[in-house]
Amino acid sequence: MELCAWTCQAVIDCPRKPEDLTSKCREKPRLMYYFDGSRNSCALFLNTGCGDNGNKFHTLRQCEVTCQGSTCIEPPDDPNYCKEKKKTYSYNKERGICVQRNDCDRGGRNFKNIDDCRQKCE
Repeated sequence: MELCAWTCQAVIDCPRKPEDLTSKCREKPRLMYYFDGSRNSCALFLNTGCGDNGNKFHTLRQCEVTCQGSTCIEPPDDPNYCKEKKKTYSYNKERGICVQRNDCDRGGRNFKNIDDCRQKCE
């Protein structure tokens, strides 16, 4: 069963640290997140663009959802986040039910169909 509408990156080995924490490359370094298995949480690191075991994320939300499985919360409205909207389902905590949204795939909190949402969240 596919729980989230975005690509969940199931091939990621979340407990492994990113391979490029100390390597030197020609790309401009940028801050990204990785899952720190010893702390069971996501942390910032300086990504130099070298090596990749998949345990690196552009946002804290992507890291947490992929490696900690936080799926049953309603995504916040952020018109600047997505380029393409489609029919998805998410759990509305206040109403206690899954609802249809015309939204972008956001941080793993959207389901492709209402049955998957209900099975996981209601």
